[in-house]
Amino acid sequence: MVYSRTKLVIMDYVFGNEMEHRHTGINYEGRNPFELYREIENSFDDIFAVPAGRVHEVNYNVDNKKDKTGFGAKWMVIKQMDIYSYLRYDIGLSGEQNNDTKVGKANIKVGVKIYTEYPQDNIIQQNIFYEMARRIWHDVIYENTRHKFILEGRDLTYKFTSHMKACFSKINRA
Repeated sequence: MVYSRTKLVIMDYVFGNEMEHRHTGINYEGRNPFELYREIENSFDDIFAVPAGRVHEVNYNVDNKKDKTGFGAKWMVIKQMDIYSYLRYDIGLSGEQNNDTKVGKANIKVGVKIYTEYPQDNIIQQNIFYEMARRIWHDVIYENTRHKFILEGRDLTYKFTSHMKACFSKINRA
């Protein structure tokens, strides 16, 4: 991420800009759905390979009722790709579990975006000639790099969902 007061930010969805492709979701029904919370947290280091400071748990709730426990959590994972671009994963977990039988259901939702930031702080960076040169450089050279990052973002999303599906059977057996 570029640290500056003023910056130009370009954002794209990794799976396309159509409404139906903005998130990937998987559902689980079986035993111990609350264990998915721990599995998701373990995947940040194993799959995304990001340090703990790049993972932000933005929401966590548990709703204890008489016979069911509802739960939910949301994380924002920032994977820095280079000095200009990073992938942002918005991961959500929601579900409920029966207190007696420990059977329930859960829903995992993953949204991935790529951000590219260019600083615009000093007078040279705000110059029209600098902006024209930056635009040409971005279109001719850097757009291919961003495309590689988008493909890597898709690959990491597939690895994450495959890992979660493998965890489904592991958790159901426990």
